[in-house]
Amino acid sequence: MEETKYYVFDCDTDLYKLSQKINNIFKTIQGENPTIICIKHGYADMIVYGDCSCCLFPHNEISIACGANDITFNTTNKILKLEINKDISMYSNIYNVKIEIIDKG
Repeated sequence: MEETKYYVFDCDTDLYKLSQKINNIFKTIQGENPTIICIKHGYADMIVYGDCSCCLFPHNEISIACGANDITFNTTNKILKLEINKDISMYSNIYNVKIEIIDKG
């Protein structure tokens, strides 16, 4: 069974509130045990075992930390799209998270 949710965030807003919204999404995902999260960003594919968070950096930067890896970007004139696909198998919960960062034109 699959369930897909789409989130679109304008990054030219209050970054603290934005990071809290993203962290709440990841907390919801990580609340189900055992959870495997497959992150897709550009050409990169990462597999994380339930450890994702969003951090703020100075100078309008956000970092989405996925295990030992992170995706850091400057938020000026950017839109963040998250596509979360939940695939429930017999053995575990698997989430496919596609992260897309788009320049405003």
